[in-house]
Amino acid sequence: MRSKIPDRARTARRLAAAAAALPVLLLVSASLAPAYAASSADQLRRAGILAAPSAVTIHFHAEAYLNDNRDGKSYGPYQDDAWGSGFFISSDGYIATASHLAALTNDQVKNDLVEVYLQDDAENAGCKAAGSCEALMDGHRAGYQAATQLSELQTQIEVFTQDMNAASQDTHGLPAQLKASSPDGQADIAIIKVNGDNEPVLPLASANSVQSQDPISVIGYPGIGDTSQQTLLVPTVTTGTITALKQGSSDIGLATGVSIYQTDAAIESGDSGGPGINQSGQVIGLVSFGGSNSTNFLISVNEVRDQARQAGANNRPGSIDRLWRQGLAYFDQHRYVKAKAAFDQCVSLNKVQVGCADYAKRAAGLLSQDQESKYRPSGPPIGMIAGIGAGVLLLLLIGGVAVLALTRRGRPASQQVPPQAGCWAVDPPRAQPPPAESPPSGQAPPPTQVGFVPPQQPPAPSAQVRFCSSCGSELIPGQAACSRCGHQIA
Repeated sequence: MRSKIPDRARTARRLAAAAAALPVLLLVSASLAPAYAASSADQLRRAGILAAPSAVTIHFHAEAYLNDNRDGKSYGPYQDDAWGSGFFISSDGYIATASHLAALTNDQVKNDLVEVYLQDDAENAGCKAAGSCEALMDGHRAGYQAATQLSELQTQIEVFTQDMNAASQDTHGLPAQLKASSPDGQADIAIIKVNGDNEPVLPLASANSVQSQDPISVIGYPGIGDTSQQTLLVPTVTTGTITALKQGSSDIGLATGVSIYQTDAAIESGDSGGPGINQSGQVIGLVSFGGSNSTNFLISVNEVRDQARQAGANNRPGSIDRLWRQGLAYFDQHRYVKAKAAFDQCVSLNKVQVGCADYAKRAAGLLSQDQESKYRPSGPPIGMIAGIGAGVLLLLLIGGVAVLALTRRGRPASQQVPPQAGCWAVDPPRAQPPPAESPPSGQAPPPTQVGFVPPQQPPAPSAQVRFCSSCGSELIPGQAACSRCGHQIA
């Protein structure tokens, strides 16, 4: 019959290993607890704060004449302006935006200018008084398109960061160059570049991680193209969810196979080109267009990544991004001295990063409330000491059980000996010392050392049964090695 003692020993070893890991698991779970406590709304709010400094305003300006072959005259110059949003994807000035905003083709520019030309002619014909401008334009649009050609076309792309005033007559945006694009009707993505250094970067997420019902934030400049006072260049953040994953088609103006995300997050004119971000502050899509019934769409981040790769943009966070995130972490912990130091260094790298400048001022006003002392405890926390102490005690208890089980493993119950006899049965008993000689007659015995007690000799074993000191099995008399484990007998 198989002995149960080895099974008990294995169980003891497993329990001992679990006990050793218990304190570590307790500490790890305690350190992770705050991350799970944050709500989805809090995480989106935090993501919006992290991402907002990367958002910029895009202004596209085109100017050209229209040559009308019906009368051989040239009309103009006419101007076409588009305003929207974008975001930095590299620290050296690469920006992602929508191609229908920053990469208009000549035909698209012409169509826009023809609308201006047609509107002027319709109003000159008195359509306003008759209230028939739209009907008159609809009846002549095709003829105007076919009869006109562009001449002397000039285009310009400007980027306005949040510390700039787009309405000022003497202030111009940063000139930008188009580096790569997938035209409107294809994937509607454009990559432009300004001369920059240490720009705040938004990291691109993996499209494989995007699922329906994921919470998102959309960052942009709604309404900026509908007002002549573009003075408040502060992006807005709206939140919502991904309501559906779809594919592009010609009826919505995108190529078949282009991945798009439908969202219920509020999107308005001027938000085009802005980022849609997840709860970690990573870009999952780019705002393309809105449909009927407040249905809005983002182009998948995969398309952004493809165009960025063609443009040669390197989507890596820079020093300014690490300082910005570190400063926010200190600020949330009320460690205002360290937060201000991080934000000040961030500002020194790039004053355009208005988030750092704003938070540096806020931290400066809260220095008297700094709570750094909470993060320099005089000793380990009581909870940590208690957890480690409990784990150590449990480890010692189970370890003792394991050792006892291992020393008794494989010994038949009928042959187990008392602890004292069994202990001495492993090694032969020591020889008794010879009796001390009596002192010569008339001499006193030698003085006894104070405090010294002669060692007591162990009693002779009650049985001559011996057991292997390695595995505990009974030794067969006369054999030089254990028949079970092969251990050499001394």
